[in-house]
Amino acid sequence: LYSEIIGDTVVGLDTFQIVQTEKVLDQPSSTTYVTSYLLMDSNIAYFGQDVNNMEVLYDFNLSLGDSIIQKVGYGTSWGSDTVEVVYVDTVTINGVDRKRIIFSDFSYYTTQQFNAPGMMWVEGIGDLTYGVDFSGYGYNFISNWSLVCFTEGINPIFGTCAPAHVEENQDLEFSLFPNPTSDFITISLSENEEAIFILYSINGQKVNAWHLESGTNQIDLIDHPKGIYIGVIQTPASSSSVRIVLE
Repeated sequence: LYSEIIGDTVVGLDTFQIVQTEKVLDQPSSTTYVTSYLLMDSNIAYFGQDVNNMEVLYDFNLSLGDSIIQKVGYGTSWGSDTVEVVYVDTVTINGVDRKRIIFSDFSYYTTQQFNAPGMMWVEGIGDLTYGVDFSGYGYNFISNWSLVCFTEGINPIFGTCAPAHVEENQDLEFSLFPNPTSDFITISLSENEEAIFILYSINGQKVNAWHLESGTNQIDLIDHPKGIYIGVIQTPASSSSVRIVLE
């Protein structure tokens, strides 16, 4: 997914931001575009494809112990899941203090033996765990999306958006394991493929980078502090990201 605010529209007394989301399914020919609207009011972000029928996207008034009901899906099966706020703090990103809210894991997927860690909302950015989905589909974890980058204008706020707007390339085949890990991860690339692996902190700061050869590559993380990281694998024509937990 690639979402961009392309303008504003005024309806009544409210000013809505117009968001265009580009969604690439399996092939470039499967690209679809969704136009939706975003409204910020009292630390709550509302969104929808109809300004008269908006849903809550993020509520930054939540406190420790609060619960919300989230739309979720597994393949073509959709339902809802109740998740709880388990951690609230403030992080400084690009010189700005932003509220961060971390939720409990999604229980909806445990019966499917599928790992679905909790959302991580950061004020002014969105969900760092699964990305900002303005298309209205909810959380479908078969896709295993995550937030690659976030910019305000041309200024990068989180992750890396360079080169600008690189399409997610489904031909970039790799495996990364174990995850979570306590020391090493192994990244395997397909034959005749080389890439750069960039490790970012959850605050969007670049931590380290490694050159990846085709085949098996072992990455030493033993000297890095425990926590949640975002790993970005980049080739000249593609970019893919994965959430990494260092225990």
